[in-house]
Amino acid sequence: MLTNMIQQAGPLGKVLVILSVLSLGVIFERSWFWMKKGRPVSDRLRTDWLSRLRKGVNPKATLTSPEGRAIAFLYEHRAETDEKLLDVALSREVRETTRFLALLDTNAAAAPMIGILGTVLGIIQAFSGMKGDAPDTGLMVSGISVAMLTTAIGLIVALVSLVSFNAFSSRAHKRQTETAELLHEGWMALCNDGAKVEP
Repeated sequence: MLTNMIQQAGPLGKVLVILSVLSLGVIFERSWFWMKKGRPVSDRLRTDWLSRLRKGVNPKATLTSPEGRAIAFLYEHRAETDEKLLDVALSREVRETTRFLALLDTNAAAAPMIGILGTVLGIIQAFSGMKGDAPDTGLMVSGISVAMLTTAIGLIVALVSLVSFNAFSSRAHKRQTETAELLHEGWMALCNDGAKVEP
């Protein structure tokens, strides 16, 4: 039945199916990322990292979390004096937490537009079947099918993409804020205790 619906929707229906597959791929990839690498860091672990930085020793930060990778990067570059290092460390994690989200955002905007285009083309096709003394009912029905199906598929793809984009973006923004705060605390710990310039 699904295959028949896609065929009835015409070429634009196939384009929408491709967009849906791309969106689902991003959703699965981001879900896997947050389950495996995006678990929140405990207060005890954060405190341990900062304590080690104050002592000038390796914080042994776990690389399975954005905060851990940022702290490890900060420690590796502890001899540098430019505070822009914090921006570099944070931008690395921003890329990681927001990877592929632009595709979801694009699909959320493009899918309904493609659906509307299919609606217009379907209506044109339906009207073309009304020409002459003997209307072509088959052509009319086909045009209406294209119009309705592309609209429906486009809206479904857009809704799924938009909801997922907002959910992942919100989570990424929260983790970026937490990482930025931790990096600032880590930088202050290095600066205040002189550990930053130790070999």
